[in-house]
Amino acid sequence: MKDSMIPRVFYLCSGSRRLPLVLAAAGCVFCGSARGQVEIPPGNTGYLLNASNGTSYVVNAGVQINQPNSASPLGAIYDASGNSTSWTIRNFGIIGWPAITTTGFPYNAIYLYSTGTSTVINEASGSIISGYVTGVSRAGVNFSRGWGILRNEGYIYGAAHGVIIGYEAGSLGGSVENSGTIIGNAADRHGVSAVRGAATVRNTGGLIASTAGNGVNFAATITSASLWNSAGGTIRGGGYGVNTDAGGFLENNAALIQGQSAGIRFAGAGGTIRNVFGGTILGAAGIGINTGTFRVVVENDASHIEGATTGVRLSGASSILRNTGGGVVSGGNHGVTLEGAAGVLVENDASVIQTTGNYHGVNLADAAASGTVRNINSGSIIAGAGSGIHALGAVVVENGAGSVIQSESAAIDQAGIYLGAGGAIVNRGVIRSANNNIAVLFAATGAAEGSLTLDSGAVLDGDVISYKS
Repeated sequence: MKDSMIPRVFYLCSGSRRLPLVLAAAGCVFCGSARGQVEIPPGNTGYLLNASNGTSYVVNAGVQINQPNSASPLGAIYDASGNSTSWTIRNFGIIGWPAITTTGFPYNAIYLYSTGTSTVINEASGSIISGYVTGVSRAGVNFSRGWGILRNEGYIYGAAHGVIIGYEAGSLGGSVENSGTIIGNAADRHGVSAVRGAATVRNTGGLIASTAGNGVNFAATITSASLWNSAGGTIRGGGYGVNTDAGGFLENNAALIQGQSAGIRFAGAGGTIRNVFGGTILGAAGIGINTGTFRVVVENDASHIEGATTGVRLSGASSILRNTGGGVVSGGNHGVTLEGAAGVLVENDASVIQTTGNYHGVNLADAAASGTVRNINSGSIIAGAGSGIHALGAVVVENGAGSVIQSESAAIDQAGIYLGAGGAIVNRGVIRSANNNIAVLFAATGAAEGSLTLDSGAVLDGDVISYKS
């Protein structure tokens, strides 16, 4: 055998171990040094990442890294201030406490100052736990600067925040991909807290929650906010399920977003909310979707939006709600409320908008609220315990063939459709009152009385009454 064909044994360094590598092919040339992931050893004093050792680190199964006192460093795993290294940390073990605590340290389980692009991968067997509750900058994983990427299949818990993206000024932001569990556990602290830069959250079949804060929170200082919740995922908050003060894009696809005050609070800028493929958005003690004074498009397709008080509240001019494909928008007081919003479109297409308790299916709550309500295609229902549609601002109502607008009230000041400031009604379907025999009530006493057009096939089950003398 030629000497060049004799197998040669080389050694690769992996942490403190030397691993044999056999090269049997003739003519193979190994260039440069081979470096794998640096194994972080178990320890109880915190671990400082050091680029001279490598930029890719691993915590193996059965290994615990902790920092159990208040002295510096700020994390069980951390880096030095002022660095620009792009770190990768992969966890199969335990970083932080081995069990949930609300009093112990470390401040953060992982704290990264780097201005580079850093990635934390928490595998299904991994736990990342921070036990320090008081500070706003405390979390299971804290990307303080740079661009942070988190991929979580395991368990992340923060006695304050679960995850922080972009805590310090100048941060680029980051992304969270979750199919495991991320939990924050304090008032005004969140499952995922996005503070600065651009932030993206994808929850695929996982849980992101905060017991007393918001499941996911986008601060007003975020430059771009986007969220996808899918495949049976749950985002839940003791305040809001999702809160954005930066507008953006939110999609809930065959998943659940739930909060106490609101399932989703959407403010600070305009944007889009999509609830599709059987998704549920729930405001357990308040509003399903609560929007601010910017234009927002809400699409509810074959899905469910519900609030203990109101299903959807729109306050921005030219906002749009499209309820389609058998979707349901429901509220204890109002299905949909428009407040101070001009030129709003509410479109109910083969779907249901209703109140489960008091008041109105669609409520234009003040004189500044105006727009168009379209109840179209067979099977569409707008129903209220008070009025089906109750408008204190000017409104155009189109009720299509096979569609129903209904009041269930016996009060003489309620109706299938109540117009308090004029407007126009075009009816091709059914407008009725189940208990007081008033189908349409024109309540304006001035010039703005309004009009009623009955097309072929129209049914008025009840009287048409005008207050105008």
